[in-house]
Amino acid sequence: MERMCYECGNDSFKEINVLKSVKVKELELEVEHHYFVCSNCGERYADFDRPNENLIRNYNEYRQRKNWLMPEKIRDIRKKYHLSQKEYASLLGISYSTLSAIENGSLQSKAHESQFILSQSAMGMKRLVSSNKDMFSAKKLAELLSLLDRLIIEEYEKLGSKSVI
Repeated sequence: MERMCYECGNDSFKEINVLKSVKVKELELEVEHHYFVCSNCGERYADFDRPNENLIRNYNEYRQRKNWLMPEKIRDIRKKYHLSQKEYASLLGISYSTLSAIENGSLQSKAHESQFILSQSAMGMKRLVSSNKDMFSAKKLAELLSLLDRLIIEEYEKLGSKSVI
């Protein structure tokens, strides 16, 4: 993509990182933002290829402070159970577009975070599946329940091998 300054027409930029004070929901945060600065007039631009990069950095810092799951982890949970975005969203009681946005960096609500945490454990996911059996074909349900039973055993064995302090 050709980069050009909209102020002066220059096509030469330098990249900078700036520590910014931002407010995300109730938290005041210090977040490093990434910019391109025109080497001629000094006009500052967000990343040309990823214009939402700084917003996502803000949200990720918020997640980190609140100890919330990151988008990649949410995607990994869904994939662990071999579910499409539509299936996982429906199971959690959220819209497909909301889940897609969250997996791509949008900030989840506290209620969504609770659902993601519940689904993180195979036992929690089995409870969700068991109360929403009609969502799945008989074949998909059998495959999913079999997978969940295997994962529950693995989680239980992992817990058994850890010492309790």
